[in-house]
Amino acid sequence: MPRKQQSKSNDSAQLSVRCDAELKAEYQDVLDDRGDSMSDDLRRHMESVVRRARGRDTSDEYRPDDETLARVYDALLAFANDSLKLTLDHYDSAVANQADVKKGSLDAFTHRLQKRGYVNLSGDGPGVRQSKTYVRVKPPAADPEQWVHRHRTVAERRQARRNGGVPADD
Repeated sequence: MPRKQQSKSNDSAQLSVRCDAELKAEYQDVLDDRGDSMSDDLRRHMESVVRRARGRDTSDEYRPDDETLARVYDALLAFANDSLKLTLDHYDSAVANQADVKKGSLDAFTHRLQKRGYVNLSGDGPGVRQSKTYVRVKPPAADPEQWVHRHRTVAERRQARRNGGVPADD
């Protein structure tokens, strides 16, 4: 279970939500599979809603809230080429060392980053450590929810095609 994240200010408030007990249990199962907590997930959702409603200064950067994910994201940015792409079969050790994570855990971290819209993974194998896994890293100023190369579900890609948009290249 992840450690509890403190509020960004000293003035924090508690939030109570009522929902169906079965929905809560299923939600908790999904978050457990992701290695995430309800508090962190709800906090990120609330920040996202506020950011979309109020807009965001273009000088701001979008970075993962989780400290370890932020270190992995920064390391991927550091080793990416000018097009913000890299192949992890060449850089996996360097990225893991710079991010201060175990090389074997890089697969899980990059998939969590992909689910949150910070990278897009493609390539030959299902895992990062398989041959020729390509990573496209989101530019720091791009909103992960609006980033054109973010990972999308099949349904999202179909909907984008129907609306005349260009689906992500995943």
